[in-house]
Amino acid sequence: MLLNLLFPRNCYLCKKPGLYFCTSCQKKLPIKKHQYRNNPELSISLFAYTPAIRSALHDLKYRFVTDLAQELATLSTKTIKTHYKDFLVHWQKQNFVFLPVPLHRHRHNYRGFNQTEILGKLIAKNLKLQYKNLLIRSRPTRPQYKLSKKERLQNLKKAFSFSKKEHPAPQNYLLFDDIFTTGTTLSVCCRVLKQNKALNVHFLTLAR
Repeated sequence: MLLNLLFPRNCYLCKKPGLYFCTSCQKKLPIKKHQYRNNPELSISLFAYTPAIRSALHDLKYRFVTDLAQELATLSTKTIKTHYKDFLVHWQKQNFVFLPVPLHRHRHNYRGFNQTEILGKLIAKNLKLQYKNLLIRSRPTRPQYKLSKKERLQNLKKAFSFSKKEHPAPQNYLLFDDIFTTGTTLSVCCRVLKQNKALNVHFLTLAR
């Protein structure tokens, strides 16, 4: 396979061939064993944003190493089932809908995929949660990490909307993104969901 020739499947931590995160090194990944409250949404991040996780997400997003997604989704699922089992039971019983943060269509067309959607579909399937794409990125935005707090809010003003194809009944949502930086994107998406009959919105990110 061409992808394996260009990007050999070596462990990001020990460089051992075979897996991107070998069995031994999976145990060394720093787990976020606590959750956060954000006005007043529940926010859970699974891993610390270490160099290994940062490199993996960078390769997935910008070097198009898409077979990484399956391993990251498996790691995420295992972490949730081990450290957040009570929350998982709650999400399942309360019929939370797993919802990814969308890309604008221009960036999606350039990249060919949305890494958050790919990861989200796999994680939702593993967790037995319903998965939907209900949010639309209505206009292109600048990268958030380059901006001040004030600029981030202005950057995301009217950037998201709810799909007009949906006529939502009141629902619970598990809003998913790959990285939690300031939480501004998730908060803006949450506001759109609350304006469209969301009951509860929980945040889930792979790294923080």
